[in-house]
Amino acid sequence: MNKNINLSSRTIRSMVSLITGILMIAALLPATSAFVPIGSLQTEQPVLVITGQDLPSGARGSADNVTNEKAYTLDELRALEALVAERLYSSINRYGTKGFYRAQGVDLEGILALSGYTDKGRVASLASDGYRSVVDLNEERNFYPNHVENDDSGAEAAKPMLAWKNVESSETPAVHPEPFETMNEEADGHSLRVFVGQLSVEDVNNNFFTRNVNTLVAGDAIEGADLTVCGVEFSRADILLMPRAVHTYTYSTSGGERSDTLRGVPLAVLLEDVDNDAEISFASVDNWGGISAFTMTKTELVAKNAMLTYEIKGDDGWAGYCRATDDGFGYFRLMVDGMNGAHAVNTVIANASGGSGEAGEPDSWAAEEVAAALEAGLVPDSIAKAGWKNPASRLAAAEAMVLLIEKASGKAMEELAAENEWDLSTGGFSDTDSPEVTFLKHAGVTNGMGDGTFAPESTFTRAHAVTMIGRAAEFFFDIEAKGDNPFNDVIPDWAVVYVGYAAENDITKGEDAELGLFGAGNLLQNQTAVMFILRAYNVWK
Repeated sequence: MNKNINLSSRTIRSMVSLITGILMIAALLPATSAFVPIGSLQTEQPVLVITGQDLPSGARGSADNVTNEKAYTLDELRALEALVAERLYSSINRYGTKGFYRAQGVDLEGILALSGYTDKGRVASLASDGYRSVVDLNEERNFYPNHVENDDSGAEAAKPMLAWKNVESSETPAVHPEPFETMNEEADGHSLRVFVGQLSVEDVNNNFFTRNVNTLVAGDAIEGADLTVCGVEFSRADILLMPRAVHTYTYSTSGGERSDTLRGVPLAVLLEDVDNDAEISFASVDNWGGISAFTMTKTELVAKNAMLTYEIKGDDGWAGYCRATDDGFGYFRLMVDGMNGAHAVNTVIANASGGSGEAGEPDSWAAEEVAAALEAGLVPDSIAKAGWKNPASRLAAAEAMVLLIEKASGKAMEELAAENEWDLSTGGFSDTDSPEVTFLKHAGVTNGMGDGTFAPESTFTRAHAVTMIGRAAEFFFDIEAKGDNPFNDVIPDWAVVYVGYAAENDITKGEDAELGLFGAGNLLQNQTAVMFILRAYNVWK
């Protein structure tokens, strides 16, 4: 019997980590090296997507409107010669430090106009690390050449821009900043930075200078998922930011053979962390039965250049794909060499072949909750593939805890770290560079072994597990994680209140209900870890 594979948010971060890698490589290569091979397809990396409900018809409802929600590579932005500019900006940061920037990039209002957004209003800039800033384009902002002396004379209008080069100076702009040839390339990933002028000579505007911008949102964000991949939901804009490829598919129609040049995300990218022999199946918005013909292994699909396409090339350029059905709209067309394609695809499912796979079967008393946790996407691969009855490693338990926090809070680890001003590259333990472990250390959820190490491959006890859950409840959800211990066996002092909290909230029912035993020092099995995670999620969500 096949089992659905649900990828955790951590796995998805790994799955799309290729994006960041390609971006960093692309920043170092000449423009002619922008394409990166994935299988037999050549991919390129978009660096910016335009989206939002204030685009015409919210970028939904027809192919014309979907086309307004579009993505650009850095080369494509640089090719928009009519929008490329070099501008000066005066700035004040939150500490009162004054300075100047010379920046080169594309006009922000102009790039929005290419998506049909010509009525000025609120625009949010979203960075790759989750940072968000909002600017009102109706506001008149200026460049103040004498603002260091608090003098507003000589003010000039300063239109907002997305820059790929900039240089900063605290001196008079008559000499500094230097000409753009000496500017620093924004080579830290997504290559774009927002610049806006000042509302007044004393306006603090530096907080709007967002780095690593990859998304512009006109008005409110478009809500809802357009595609579900292995249990994880994506918007169309999310998919547009993934490595994309262009391929010409030839197929049969009632009017004869036809060829279309399409653009989309290769299945090899979407399913990077899925085993090659996994069976992949699909579903569509209208539940078309014929889509079963596309069920095959990942290896077979990649060999046939399978892509979820979202744009078609016509005489006037690229047009967005949109398929109206009685059950709603579909924005992705599955294309495979030698086949006619499947419309309005909204679900991709990976099934592990070979029965129970590496993990084996959980015990009967755990099976229902393990299945529910998998369905909810609460199980990291480090547990799912390690054997349900095997002891959980400390690293796997930490990864499961971070996944629980993400799912229950609705925020990614990186976003939570940014909110708390944590640098996940520092402050961890000496024997692991796991960002999840460092994240939990910053939050006080784990203190490691007490000697500066974490012992990631060592085993974990049941007391350790509920203690981490209790501390996470306190820090991230402002819950007073305390309770009376109902068990008869010995509980360590550092864990007793958390065991009580877990018992009162049915996160744990003990190891032997008849004798009233918790089993604090017993090793935590993977299946038990998953049960604790699922129950805590149901309490916190």
